[in-house]
This record gives sequence, C-alpha cells and structure tokens, in this order.
Amino acid sequence: MRAESLAEVLASAGVPPHDASGIVARVEEVLRAHPSEKGPDEQVRAWADLQALIRSTPALAARPEAQAALYRRAYEGRPREAGPGPAWLPSPEDAARTNLGRLMAARGLARYEDFHRWSIERRDAFWETAIRTLAVYLDEQGSIIKTAQKLHLHRNAVANRLRNITELLDIDLDDPDQRLVLQLACRARLLS
Repeated sequence: MRAESLAEVLASAGVPPHDASGIVARVEEVLRAHPSEKGPDEQVRAWADLQALIRSTPALAARPEAQAALYRRAYEGRPREAGPGPAWLPSPEDAARTNLGRLMAARGLARYEDFHRWSIERRDAFWETAIRTLAVYLDEQGSIIKTAQKLHLHRNAVANRLRNITELLDIDLDDPDQRLVLQLACRARLLS
C-alpha cells in the first residue's frame, strides 16, 4: 500500500480528506523511523507507534477500517518466517495480569516482544503448550472446567486456546473419531 493509496483508504473509511493527508505524513514518518528491512522487531515497534497515533487522533480512534489499513501498512512485506504481526502489544503490567503473562513468566520472558519472538523461534515449545492443553482437555472428557483446574488456568483461557487449536488444525472436537485420533496423537507426542 503506497502513501497515496493509504490516503484513499483512510478517506473511504470516513477520515476527512484534510485529516487523511496529515495522518499519512505521520504514518510515513513512523515507518521511516522503523524500516521493515531491519526485521520483525522494527515492524512491532512501528505498530506500537502507530497505535499511539491512533489513540491520539480522533479521526482514527473510532474507525476500525482505518486502523486495519494502518496495521496492513505496518506489516506489508513481512517475511513469512517472521510469523504474523502481533495485534496486541500489552504493557508489562497488562501482560502480567493475563494467562499470557503467566505463560511468559513460566518461560522466563519479561516482555511481550520476547514472547512473540519466542513463539516464532521456538515453535516446538509453543506447540508443546498447545498439545498439552489439548491432551488434558481430551483426557478430561471435554470438560473445560476440569482442564482449567488441572492446568491452573481460567476456563476462558482454556476455551480460547482450544478455539485457536481447532482453527489452526482445522479439527472438530465434537467428532468422536477426530477426538480419538487427536488423543492418540497427543499421547504419542507427549511420550516422545
């Protein structure tokens, strides 16, 4: 997305044209400060700065379509091996109060940026957590509450993990045949 097309997208999202041109200039300034060629971390820093711009600009704050355009602009050209761009960049205080914060603490990661990098560089450990969650859920006969108790998580965290896992693996946990195959696969993986 070029600067000109970004102005058009912002205008089509309802940002007044006179505001859109000023916003584009500020966006380009942020992106010059954090060139994507320097790697995924610079793209994360760019998105953090763009989020600050969104919060401080009334013309953007109430327009999700405009925010989505800025997100796409921040992560265009991101190499596939860098993984997806993060949508949530919590403060250390916000992260510490979440299940994600507990996972970060268990992995010895102090900052969300470190967690994001870990999840990309250590996909094996990331998937180990996902497989463990799925295995406990299946061993507990599909009880989210029992799974949450066993993993020391909130039930919403378990439900969110399971939703992510089923979407990533394109599986149906209501299908008994798929559940059996998954349970055997999880046990085999955890035993290896």
